[in-house]
Amino acid sequence: MFNFGADSFQTIDDPLASATAAFGVDGTTINGINNAGDLVGFYSDGTNVNGFLAAPTPEPGMIGLLLIGGALIIGRYRHGKQARC
Repeated sequence: MFNFGADSFQTIDDPLASATAAFGVDGTTINGINNAGDLVGFYSDGTNVNGFLAAPTPEPGMIGLLLIGGALIIGRYRHGKQARC
């Protein structure tokens, strides 16, 4: 998966995945992204092949930027409201 913040690719491995192949599958394979933006794929646990659905979490830096932006908007709104009174 490409990490835009770090400008690099990020390896994704299911924590339950095994290096031992089951039915010709070893490790984690991502098939794509569904309409909800979740990663879909499958992994081998050494005995079975299991499907997974993973919702990506936003990077902490992005959350911080959203909070700062929201605070600036609220501050600007309150400042403009006080000037009119």
